[in-house]
Amino acid sequence: MENGFSVSLSNLTSLRRQMDVIANNLANMNTGGFKAEQVLFEEYVAPVAQGAKPAKNVSFVLDYGVKRNFAPGNISPTGNALHVALGGKGFFAVEYKDGIGYTRAGNFTLNNEGDLVTQAGFRVLDEDFQPITLDPENAMPDISTNGAISIEGDEPKQLAIVDFANPQALKKAGANVYTSEEDATPVEQKDIIIQQGYLEDSNVEPILEITRMIDVMRRYQSAKGLIDTGDDLTTKVIDQLSQIR
Repeated sequence: MENGFSVSLSNLTSLRRQMDVIANNLANMNTGGFKAEQVLFEEYVAPVAQGAKPAKNVSFVLDYGVKRNFAPGNISPTGNALHVALGGKGFFAVEYKDGIGYTRAGNFTLNNEGDLVTQAGFRVLDEDFQPITLDPENAMPDISTNGAISIEGDEPKQLAIVDFANPQALKKAGANVYTSEEDATPVEQKDIIIQQGYLEDSNVEPILEITRMIDVMRRYQSAKGLIDTGDDLTTKVIDQLSQIR
C-alpha cells in the first residue's frame, strides 16, 4: 500500500509540474519571441527491500527537464524602426548582469543615454559584444537584413547574432533572456534574415496547450482519487484495529 501511495504521489508531483509549464506557456502566448516548453518524463525504477513481498521493483514517474520548442514564431509588423525580427536560427546578444544573455525578442528601445536596450533594460550588443549606442536626437536607423545598423553621419554597427550547438542547454534567466555556459558561435551573415519594423510572435499554440491542460487535469484528478481511496482504506483499517481488545 505504501508503494502504491508513493507511486501515485510521484505521478501527482509530475502532473503538477506539467501544469505549471502549460500555465506559463499560456501566460506568454503574447510575449514576443517566447518559446513554448514541454516537461520531459522518464521512468524511475526503485528496487524493493530484500525479502519484501511481492518481490517486484516499483516504478515511479520522474520529470527530469524541460524541452523548448525553438521553431520560429510568426512575424508581425509594428512599424517601429527599433523593432527587429530574427528569421531562422540564432539569438540576439545582450548584457545580462555580469555576463551575456541571449534573446529572440527584438522589441528594442533607447534609454536616456542612447543605448539600444531590451524592454527589461539590458543593453543590446554588437558583433564585438560591446553595447550599441545611437544618437537619441537622430535615432531613426536603417537596419539591413544582415543586422547592420546605419544612421546618417555615424559609423555602421552590426547586431551580434549568435547560435549554439545545443540550444536546449540554454538556461532560462528571466525577462525572455537565456544564459549559457557554452561558448556562443556567431551566425554567418548569409544565414541571417533581419526584418526591421517587425517582431517575432510567441510560438505557443493556445489550442494545443489548453488541450494538454484538460488532459493533465483529468489525470491529476484520477491520481488524486487513488490517493484518497488509499487514505480512506488506511483509516478504516486503523479504526478496526483499534477496536480489537
